Amino acid sequence: MDRLHVVVAVALASFGCKEGDSKNAPASGRVNAATNSTKPQKAADPSAFCDVEPGGAAKFAFPALDGEPPKAAATWRWINVWATWCKPCVEELPRLAKWTERLSAKAAPIELILLSVDETRAAIATYEKKHGPVGDTARLADPEALKPWLVGLGLDEGAPLPVHILVAPDGRARCLRSGAIADRDYDNIAALLTASR
Repeated sequence: MDRLHVVVAVALASFGCKEGDSKNAPASGRVNAATNSTKPQKAADPSAFCDVEPGGAAKFAFPALDGEPPKAAATWRWINVWATWCKPCVEELPRLAKWTERLSAKAAPIELILLSVDETRAAIATYEKKHGPVGDTARLADPEALKPWLVGLGLDEGAPLPVHILVAPDGRARCLRSGAIADRDYDNIAALLTASR
């Protein structure tokens, strides 16, 4: 592999999924400092996970959906905005399912809601035939509505998928994150849920 190919590969590795990316699009990365095993572990910090921590009294609202919106719950809700063509989105689906079970048992009850930005419901059905069921997933009525909706929530309009929105039992969005999650994020999410009890 020549030097140009290496530079291009490194550049691509720094981006998440944007609409139209190929199935081989890399996950967005976050800078991680190397840890020295002799140093004490830092306490979990919800702010380390969130790109945006909305304030104010405004209640979270879904954009127009293809079908009925998920009912508001009196528990935490984790809205995962994903697409079948987004490799990091697909790769983290099993982690999200495991984490919501674990968080419900150890931190606070939380419901996982999948929100697809695929152009058609048929794309989701085709994906499920090939890879297995993903469970109930809501779908944007118009994928073009994604950018203005994300901006309204406080994210940049170029925010890559997946997008994670943690909505508190009071109905307000408390944490927004753009990009794939990793094992290191679990403790920070658990801290967010328990700190807000």
